[in-house]
Amino acid sequence: FNEPEVVHRLDYDAEENQWVSSPREVKIAVQMFAQGGKLGCIMVQDLEDRKTYVIKKPFESDSPGATTTDIYEQCKVRTVAVHVAAKFNKLRPRLQVLFLPCFVYILTERPGQPAVIVEPVVLNHSKAPVSSSTPPSERDAIECFEHFSMHLSRCNFVLCNALALSDGRWTDPEYHSVDQAIGGRMNGGQRSIDQWMICHQENDDCRKLNLGRLFEEEEEHDEEGDDDIADWEEMVGLREPQEEGQPDGGGKEKRS
Repeated sequence: FNEPEVVHRLDYDAEENQWVSSPREVKIAVQMFAQGGKLGCIMVQDLEDRKTYVIKKPFESDSPGATTTDIYEQCKVRTVAVHVAAKFNKLRPRLQVLFLPCFVYILTERPGQPAVIVEPVVLNHSKAPVSSSTPPSERDAIECFEHFSMHLSRCNFVLCNALALSDGRWTDPEYHSVDQAIGGRMNGGQRSIDQWMICHQENDDCRKLNLGRLFEEEEEHDEEGDDDIADWEEMVGLREPQEEGQPDGGGKEKRS
């Protein structure tokens, strides 16, 4: 490992839509221990929490269009997926969906102060898209999660096409939203949402959580449907019960 250096750790707060910064002293390995087609993996030891993580460093020659903004947006999307999955798992689905968390280091003592994605170590790391070889229970669970993300957002965004990790978790989901506020250039907006809705087929896990009924209500766009969705969110613990006349706390996201 190299000598200790100070970095800035940035964690994305999905609820508040802002970054939380904290200085860290770390030791970064001299060489990569693994690499794929687009990323190299470098071990890093956090001397404060005494944990070992992996820096995912893109190969600049293989990613000519990649920017620092892409790194931040990727971290935002992955963190939103962790956040939405926690709400999904409160419904007690047949199989929980867990996403690999991540954060950003700004290497303040390196030339150019580069920003890099950092994530926990996954042994025997491999990832693959959902396919016919994916176990049916896992395929149904992640498709149900995608469906749930649409309901949670009232059809304003969908998290989809995540990659399955060798340890049972998921990573690198796509995020498409009506306002295209996060996700950067990979956010396909309403067109990608429409494509997802055309391709998605409700499965037994979706029906168990009664997600199809809410789609029908969302399409009606009437006041009664909104009340039903709010009641459903309260029932599964996604929203605190509202007293009559009390605002629901909705509003614009905070920007850092």
